[in-house]
Amino acid sequence: MAHNLPEMQVRVCVVGCGISGAGAAAELVKAGHTDLVVVEAMGRAGGRVHTAKQGSSHIELGAHWIHGEDNNCVYEWAMQHCPHAIDKELDFTQTGIGQTTFVNPHGEEVPRDVTDSFQDMMVILDHGDMTDGYNNLAHYYQQQFSEHNKWGSVGWQLLDWHGRFQSLIDGSDSWHSVSAATREEYWECSGNLIINWNNPGYQTLVDHLLDTIGGERVLLNSPVSRIEWGGADGSNSRSCSRCYDSVQSLTSGVQSSLSIATNPAPDDVQRSREEKCAECGRSVEEASGSRKRSQCRVTLPDRVVVADHVIFSGSLGVLKATARHLFQPSLPDAKLRVIDNLGFDTVAKIYLEFSERWWPEDCNGFSFLSDLTTAPPDLIQSWEEQMLGFYTVRQQPLMLIAWICGPSALAMERTPLPEVIARCATVLQTRLAKLCSVTKPVWGTRSVWGSNPYTQGSYSFRSCASDHCDVWAADLAQPLPDIQHPVLCFCGEATHEHYYSTVHGAWESGKREAARLMHHWEHGTSGPAFQWTIG
Repeated sequence: MAHNLPEMQVRVCVVGCGISGAGAAAELVKAGHTDLVVVEAMGRAGGRVHTAKQGSSHIELGAHWIHGEDNNCVYEWAMQHCPHAIDKELDFTQTGIGQTTFVNPHGEEVPRDVTDSFQDMMVILDHGDMTDGYNNLAHYYQQQFSEHNKWGSVGWQLLDWHGRFQSLIDGSDSWHSVSAATREEYWECSGNLIINWNNPGYQTLVDHLLDTIGGERVLLNSPVSRIEWGGADGSNSRSCSRCYDSVQSLTSGVQSSLSIATNPAPDDVQRSREEKCAECGRSVEEASGSRKRSQCRVTLPDRVVVADHVIFSGSLGVLKATARHLFQPSLPDAKLRVIDNLGFDTVAKIYLEFSERWWPEDCNGFSFLSDLTTAPPDLIQSWEEQMLGFYTVRQQPLMLIAWICGPSALAMERTPLPEVIARCATVLQTRLAKLCSVTKPVWGTRSVWGSNPYTQGSYSFRSCASDHCDVWAADLAQPLPDIQHPVLCFCGEATHEHYYSTVHGAWESGKREAARLMHHWEHGTSGPAFQWTIG
């Protein structure tokens, strides 16, 4: 039972030691705020950054590239502190584009002039107007492509492949679920969008953050079972989500569930504060007052961390799975609506290593087109049919990587690894029989982000449901109970308005929440409103 566990008192408890959580803690420590602890469920730090050593180099099981240069905090840090750790040269290995051989369903190479001209058209469509009544990203591309397709059935096969490719970029099950109307919400950092890390990879950034925090402040293998962000004596447990929504509405001056006017008179405000909630019997004044005095309690397997503030940095996937039972009191309905409707699905990688290189030296890999004239394969039973292709791996000359997303990725993750390797080998031998003398792999591994209970997916995107429900990453980033009292804060790539799905977005969101708390400590509740400048 939690009440029998020893207590640990700190000013700030950061939940999750991925890039955002570690980034928040590092910012606080650098500013002299060392009374904190970072609790991490897994046995390693880094979150969805996971570099693994293989042979004389490394592979990235999680985040792969630095995406862009300008206003990118990861790139700027690397260039200042360890420029030797990154390779600025534009290198299309591992990407699915570049010197890639497209293979049709009959095992034949698609002519290079066809694939090059198709890619040129995709670049044009990528920069088209997607806001004019398109239901989703697939709708936009399919409608525009139908007006310009000059390759017949091969063109549609290429577009089908491009849809899977785009889903990998966005992190979605399908490009049918990705918003087209709000596509411009994502900002690209100009410059090279696929900057590779030299050995030892993205772990370079993880090590830097851990060194800044100090190992004594990080608790690994410490999954959180409960986060109480009300009174330490349990007094807030009688409050309901309606009360908490009302306090936030009263503070921000918007219409509340207790019928507070947008610009109420002082007497009206006081009456509203004293009005009792029909659900829990507490007034807004009582709920607000107990919040200001509250301490948080974060329950771990071996202790309870008592803190003035909690920064939650877990993934959106974890929030989707746990938000309704992890937090006490329950999160407000508005916050749950954001969590439910922002997009978050699974992208997976499969690495295969061979005893010798059997593919051409000038080939960056193979992209597999699907036969659209037959019934589509079962996404679960025949998950290997949904792989984008196999591509060369930088600094690993005898290795290929396959990319897969959505339900097929989850099915792959749940398949025993030896079977995954065998099924991938069969695909290679079958699809490339006319082009190469494929040998059997001697080693393989894969990512498991979708089935990992502490990530439950890969990275976030703006879904069609996000648009329909009018929810935004900035809503997820709003602290609770309100911006004047940041008791429970949220960071992570999914909370970044414009850099969601990226490592630099994750790191910047952690810096943002650290800055929010320091602003609160300096100015209190009556000071100027906290503001954050992106980049």
